Amino acid sequence: IAHVRSFVDRSCAGAWAANVTHLPENGPFGPIPPQIRGVSKTTNLVTISIGGNDLNWGAIAERCQVPLPGNDARCRFNVGHIAAAHRMLAYMEGQVNGVMRAVREKAAPNARIVLVGHGGQVGRRGCWPFVPASDGDAAWMKDFLAQFNATQARIAARYGAAFVDVGARSAGHDPCSAQPWFEGAVPREIAVFGHPNQIGAAMIAEWIREVA
Repeated sequence: IAHVRSFVDRSCAGAWAANVTHLPENGPFGPIPPQIRGVSKTTNLVTISIGGNDLNWGAIAERCQVPLPGNDARCRFNVGHIAAAHRMLAYMEGQVNGVMRAVREKAAPNARIVLVGHGGQVGRRGCWPFVPASDGDAAWMKDFLAQFNATQARIAARYGAAFVDVGARSAGHDPCSAQPWFEGAVPREIAVFGHPNQIGAAMIAEWIREVA
């Protein structure tokens, strides 16, 4: 990115929105200061990827998982599960909106902000044990993550920020594909399950470069 001469990385695995704005995160070596401390009036680019933990995505996905291939948890038909997932989606929107507002207020008015969405860890079919869900439930999870990204895109627009739709851009490269950019419930590469592998991380970096 030509206009960026140096950068500060304040990202941290397991972070919630509050860990960006005001709440120290518990790290292996003690408290980690809120990430927003890395932003100042001279900052000209901020990239943010947050919201999956506020959504409680792990619990949503877990309800759809099966212990053996061929089983069907039928989470897509569970009215209580779906209602709870949408409540968490609304909660996530409020939390990420607060992050974007805080960053926009602290950064220079003309700073470029890029909000990076989620997705890619599930496609429209299951493949036990990497995506341990039925095809129907996998498709429901894929569609729900599309709603997550649509929500984040709206948040980004409110603050004049760019948005990277990771779910849409990584279509065809979920853990069940021949060329996965994300690891599934059982990682095949050195990467955290449900997160981008090395190729996926490189692709996300390129997508950020395109909009930054």
